[in-house]
Parts: sequence; structure tokens; C-alpha cells
Amino acid sequence: MKIVSYLTLYFLAIASHAQTENPLAFYPLQIGNEWHYDVTGVYYYGELDTIYATQSYKVMGDTLMSNGKNYFVIERDRNDVQGRKYVDWFYLYVDSISTRIYIYEDDGTDGRIVDSLACSAGDFFLHSNHCESVNVDTILNYPTLTKYIAMDIPDLSLHHILAKDIGVVYEYESSGWGYDEYRTLFYAKVSGKEFGMIAATEEWMNKQTSFLLKQNYPNPFNPSTTINYELAKETKVNLRIFDILGREVATLVNETKPAGTYEAEFDGSNLTSGIYFYVLETGGMRLSKKMMLIK
Repeated sequence: MKIVSYLTLYFLAIASHAQTENPLAFYPLQIGNEWHYDVTGVYYYGELDTIYATQSYKVMGDTLMSNGKNYFVIERDRNDVQGRKYVDWFYLYVDSISTRIYIYEDDGTDGRIVDSLACSAGDFFLHSNHCESVNVDTILNYPTLTKYIAMDIPDLSLHHILAKDIGVVYEYESSGWGYDEYRTLFYAKVSGKEFGMIAATEEWMNKQTSFLLKQNYPNPFNPSTTINYELAKETKVNLRIFDILGREVATLVNETKPAGTYEAEFDGSNLTSGIYFYVLETGGMRLSKKMMLIK
């Protein structure tokens, strides 16, 4: 009888989640939301080798693209145990009617489909993407509904798990070229609600890379602002400004500097209002922050 009772409760829980399901809640894109992952990469060719890193995504803003659609600006920040840092941006569009997520490609279309959020177990979207299963699960101590999405084609497998109210909680990528990578969520901040625990503050991570980039002041600004940064040793420094589309609009510093604390002035008199990014590069590592010009 207990087994029957537990099964009944399990299926009732699934039914309850399904009835209240909002497909868009599986990929909650809102400015300020962020997700942090532990990364394990395994090389199989030659000697077996493993790399460890952290990777984070943050919704920095939104912007109107050339196809007339409004896309969210996503910053991807990766740090590995060797102290290497990589930062870039990409753009995601949410079709609230089809509940599909697109990544921007400059070809006049909505872009490449990333997910179809309303899919049920067994559903296919595109030729090789499909929803393998829908389950009730507990993610970072939060009971929720999950969807397992898979894509398998020759020499490439991409699998991930979406959790309602949280987003992507697990990713697996196998290139077929002797490298597999696993990304597991350990912290997320979605609509102000926190899941899990952040492993280290941004300032601590920055200090490990021997340089620190601070938030500009004032911010928002009009027309000028000050950017402060610190160097732990003498190094070549490059400090540049980019617009929300990733186009370089100014170079503030491009020279070798000794260890110390520095500031750079940025004048946006000739630029339009909007979101801009300032990127500090030194020793093969990058740090970036967002600022807002309001006229």
C-alpha cells in the first residue's frame, strides 16, 4: 500500500506541476539574472587530461537588432584554474508565442533555435533536437519540474537540463574530437531569488588574476565617467570601450604599466545614450563591466 501511495503522490506532483507550467519559466531571461557553473573538461586524445573552470552567464541588458527583434544581451565569463579568463557576449530572443529561444545570427532571420520550451517528452524540434524526458526534481534545494533536452548528430552531442524558475542547470557537450565538457549549476540569481551558494566573490576572483577592475563612477553618466583598475605587477594593459553590439568605440589605454592603482577618463560626448561595456585586458586575461550613458 505504501508503494502505491508513493507512486500516487509522485504522479500527482507531476500533474500539479504540468497544470501550472509556464513554458517561459524554464528559461527565465530578465536583466540582472545570472547563472554560475562548475566546469569539468576531459581530453581523450593523447594522454588523458582534465581541466577545471567556472563559467557564468549574466543578462546585461537588451537591444534592438537589425531584424527588428529585441534581444537580451548575455555576458559569458569563464575562469580556469590556470588563471586564464575569457569574456564575450551573445544575444538571445524569446518568442513568447512559440516559446522558442533563438541565438542571434546576422542573416535576417530570428537566428538559430536554442530551445523549444513547451516541448513534452518525446517531442522533436528541428531535425535532431528533442525532449527526452520531463521530471519532478529538486535542484539546489528547490522542488521543480525539469526537462532533459538532447541533440545528437555525427561528431557532436549537446545535452542540457532546464529547470522551471531557474533555467539551465546542467550541460554536456561532446565534440567527437576527443573532448567532453560538463557544466553543473552551483548558483543562480533569478528575479532576485537566489539558488545555491556563490563560491567566491567577484573581487576575490579578480585578485587571483593579479588585476582588478572596478565599477565606473558615476554610473549612469553624462557625458564622462572614471574607470579605476589595479595591477599587481608590471604588465601590458589594454582598456577599451564597446557598444552593446560588440563594436569598439574607444581605446583608453594601450601601453605597459608598472604595478599600481590607475584611473582612466571616458568621454561619451559623441556617443548615443545606451549600454556600453569597458574591457580590461592584460596577460591574456580579460575583465569587463557594464556602464550606462544617459543624455
